Amino acid sequence: MIVTSQAGKMKEKLLSSLIRGITLLDGEGAYTNEKKHVLMTVISREELTRIKTLISEVDPQAFVNITESTEVLGLFRKG
Repeated sequence: MIVTSQAGKMKEKLLSSLIRGITLLDGEGAYTNEKKHVLMTVISREELTRIKTLISEVDPQAFVNITESTEVLGLFRKG
């Protein structure tokens, strides 16, 4: 999960670099009430280093939560 104020740029960068889909969610900081966007995607372990680099290129201030998925149901790849 990627929390960013640069959702448009982040979405375009990731979609052009990944074979994964992305779900966009609206968010709001609980302390700041600042509007944010959350991008949720599932990637393989092998993609992680590359994705972290892409995220930091677009928004070095992004908050990223990396969790291990036990199981994924539904489409895992674009197309």
